[in-house]
Amino acid sequence: MFCLLVSLMLGGAVAAGVDSVLQFESVEGLGWKLERVRIELSSDEASAGGALFIGGLHAPAAQRPIQNLQIHCRRLRISRTRFFCGQGRFQIAGRRIADIGELALHHEEQAWTLRGNLQHMAVGELNPLLQVLLPDWPVATAAGMAQLQIELAGTDAGAVGGSLRLRVSDLGLATADSLLASEGLAGHIDLRFAQDPDGSDVSLNSELRAGYAYVDPVLHNYTQHPARLRLSGRWSPDTGRLHLNSLDWQQNDVIALQARGSLRPGPESALEDLHVVVAAATLPGLYSQFLEPYLAGTPLDQLDTAGSLHGRIRLEGGLLTDLHLELRELHVDDRQRRFAIYGLDGQLHWRASSTAELSALAWDGIYLGRMPFGRARWQFRTHGAEFTGAQPLRLSFFDGAITVDRFRASALDSGEPQVTFEAMLEPVSLSLFTSALGLPSFPGKIAGRLPPVEFSNRQLRVAGDLTAEAFGGALTISELVVDEPLGLVPRASASIRLRRLDLTQLTSVFDFGHIRGELDADVSNLELQAWRPTAFAARIYTSPGSTAAQQISQRAVNSISRVGGGGAVAALSSSFLRYFENFAYRRIGWSCVLRNGVCEMGGARPAKNDLGYIIVEGRGLPRINVVGHARRVSWNTLVTQLQGISRGDPPSVK
Repeated sequence: MFCLLVSLMLGGAVAAGVDSVLQFESVEGLGWKLERVRIELSSDEASAGGALFIGGLHAPAAQRPIQNLQIHCRRLRISRTRFFCGQGRFQIAGRRIADIGELALHHEEQAWTLRGNLQHMAVGELNPLLQVLLPDWPVATAAGMAQLQIELAGTDAGAVGGSLRLRVSDLGLATADSLLASEGLAGHIDLRFAQDPDGSDVSLNSELRAGYAYVDPVLHNYTQHPARLRLSGRWSPDTGRLHLNSLDWQQNDVIALQARGSLRPGPESALEDLHVVVAAATLPGLYSQFLEPYLAGTPLDQLDTAGSLHGRIRLEGGLLTDLHLELRELHVDDRQRRFAIYGLDGQLHWRASSTAELSALAWDGIYLGRMPFGRARWQFRTHGAEFTGAQPLRLSFFDGAITVDRFRASALDSGEPQVTFEAMLEPVSLSLFTSALGLPSFPGKIAGRLPPVEFSNRQLRVAGDLTAEAFGGALTISELVVDEPLGLVPRASASIRLRRLDLTQLTSVFDFGHIRGELDADVSNLELQAWRPTAFAARIYTSPGSTAAQQISQRAVNSISRVGGGGAVAALSSSFLRYFENFAYRRIGWSCVLRNGVCEMGGARPAKNDLGYIIVEGRGLPRINVVGHARRVSWNTLVTQLQGISRGDPPSVK
């Protein structure tokens, strides 16, 4: 508006062919103030031009004046009602801000029009001007180029309408707090609006076709995923709300959606009443562009994804109240190999205030760690922050199956969801189960009913004993607790009892040597981190009251001797022992207390003169005792020794 004030001060047209200089100490009006204004006009037979110099500009909302503005025009026309500048440039303190293709202002009979075309705008030079004119302008540093076309019309009473078209290239912006930043942005924004006393009708058409934008915590890649936004609505300054008649957002290989409703823009923008139709959402684009940053620190923060979904969403009062999604061929694979799901299809229905219609999901396969679960279909109901299974879920599991029943999840809207269920395990081959864990292939089957399982406060707890048959004996796991089961470093604790294990079956699994008899084992205070033991107290011993034949091969003697860090001490010389393949024994005993990476070992009883401990106590003739001498052994070293024994490379008896 200062151009209009200058034109009024001239009082008439400038005659062609006359050079002149006009100076004003100050010009004021409508909240603006110009200081030390000088206008230089020149003309010749071909053209008339000039320059406008402003020593200081005080804007209505500016915190300080802008110094040394200059507008140079090769074509300049000024009259009482018109100002026109063509082929010009705009400078501040001698630095070029923009080239002026055209700047025209017409004011007559309490109405005005403004038309402008600013080219080669240096965003880095323009940013200090915006910081002064707009006290809430958040951008601290800026770079890149822009073009701006303006067509505005209004009245002195305040009604304004028109259009703005902004094109940017290689745009880089950053706020002081680094919560917003961009690099290499290229695109355009077209804005049209019409203001009346109650508000403004607005329409926006924009596109970002290259570059990156970081809006904490999301990094958008517009080079890989160009985005287009179109909206129309009405802005109400009294309520601070934008009422959307329509919104269309499309981002290549990420999402396409339409919406209507109302929102409150600003630094703390809020979606209020909104109806959204997701025409298509595509993975992995949706995950990498919108979901992954919000899942940092959760088990879902490092996923490889594929598939698509569509549906509808409703928000009321800024809260999600209704959700209906169709899933198509979703694949989710954790990069840490903790879990995976393949071929997920189905419908998910949810309402905040009532029970939604039945949801149903089907999948081709699921992995939890190394545990595979096969194809299944499951129906469930949702109600607010909880959902329950509508039917038992039966999953194939190796060559058997597991059936999950009484499933209930609650407090899903909190940071501490709770899950409870029961399960029945149909017979599964131990050989398949142990091989999947990276253990030797054990014979036999495992089956049984799991007591209620509870998950809350990021902790999984089994409310009872897990029992199974293994190696002809009984296995019981008690007090099983797992912290952060899907975390990067899960922690677990339990106690284990093994009763009357058939040593013939057990030793046949390993290249260890042959042992006949029955064995008991107790493992108390077992603690695991990332599924590796960090503490326990273990004791292995011959089953009390066993009537089974007890015999051990020379190779097994050698293997056990290596574990105990000693040799086989017998009443007969080692040269004589070579003629015997098997020996009778009275009992076997070995213990390990693991603390701080060290195993404190013991045996069935102390050896004579306290020279070690008996691991295998012989019986009859020829009699052989295996004596251990190592009391404290690094757990890692012991595991390495056991792995070597299982490969069949124990040393010979000395």
